[in-house]
Amino acid sequence: MEDDLGPDEVVQSILNADAIGKTLRSSSPRRRSTKERLYVITSFSDAGTYIYTKGKIAREDGREVYYILISAKISIQHG
Repeated sequence: MEDDLGPDEVVQSILNADAIGKTLRSSSPRRRSTKERLYVITSFSDAGTYIYTKGKIAREDGREVYYILISAKISIQHG
């Protein structure tokens, strides 16, 4: 099922979030480290769509960068 989310909506949702909702440890054998953490963020976009994202935070040139993994989707749970 496709949800037609655009990249701008996903970025808006991340920027609108109050906090990181959940932290997970990656279980993928393809990850660099077994200690790699994945972060779940759920929040509303400016259009009012409640969006679920999963990603990782990495350091590049001394800055923290959030990488969205695979996809983001409209959340069916709210709250």
